[in-house]
Formats: sequence, C-alpha cells, structure tokens
Amino acid sequence: MNHATWALLALVSILITAGAQVLGTRKLPPTFQDGVAVRVKQEAKTVDEILKAFGPAVVEQLLAGRSVDLPGIATIRVVRVKEYTDLVGGIVTRIPARNYIEVVPTAELDRVANLPGTVPARVVEPYEFKVNPDTVPGIRTDGIKTPRTRIGR
Repeated sequence: MNHATWALLALVSILITAGAQVLGTRKLPPTFQDGVAVRVKQEAKTVDEILKAFGPAVVEQLLAGRSVDLPGIATIRVVRVKEYTDLVGGIVTRIPARNYIEVVPTAELDRVANLPGTVPARVVEPYEFKVNPDTVPGIRTDGIKTPRTRIGR
C-alpha cells in the first residue's frame, strides 16, 4: 500500500472514533436552571422563581431547628460546637460556643464526586507539618550540646 492509502485509512479511523465519541457524550445545558427546567419540563422562568424561593425556605426550616433533606444531594442542618481552647497566634485562646451549618452529602453524591472524569471546582492543598530547625528544643528532649545533669539515672 502506498502512503496515500495509509493516510486515507488513518483519516477514516479518526473520523469514526471522533463520531463515536460525539454520539456517546450528551450536550449539557448552559446553566443549572436550564438543566432543571429540561428535567421537569417547565419553563426556565418558573424554575428560576422556585430556586430563588428555595434559599429563604431553607433558612426558615433551619431557624426552626429542623434539618432540610435534599433527595439525592445532601442533608443540611445546624450543629452547635461547644466552647473549646485553641492556639491563636501561638497563644492559648478560649473559643466561644458557636453554631455551624453542616452539609452531609448522600452516598450517591459522594460516589459521583470520585468517579473518573469528574472535574473538581477547586483543588485544596494538603497541610504538611514542617519542623522549624531554628527552634529551641523542648525540656523533655535529650540534650543536644550538653549531656543531662541529673544524677541517678
């Protein structure tokens, strides 16, 4: 076979592969509201009004002490963290009790987040504890420059 035939076969195989990939992927709606409107077969304006009313309705339920269950997504609830002590700027500080919003995802949503091909919205860098070599050793560590002076060891 000559080069022209090989090039033609390569082009046909590329087109077939690209065509299969295009047929296999679904076109996503441009916004979340449009995606919901397509699924529930409603106008985008109606869905937008519902979503705007969603936030205040969740706030009402949380203020009443209830949790909000979003089927297939998560459970939203208010949790109280009791008073505790923590280091703030190297000083031990008493942190007062405070309420936090807790969002507990469903197992299905957690599984989807870890599927191959899922694109994260943001990447969080891991925390690494790095020892500062310029700090003074603690009292209970072995002496570095001078041996221990205690007798009876």
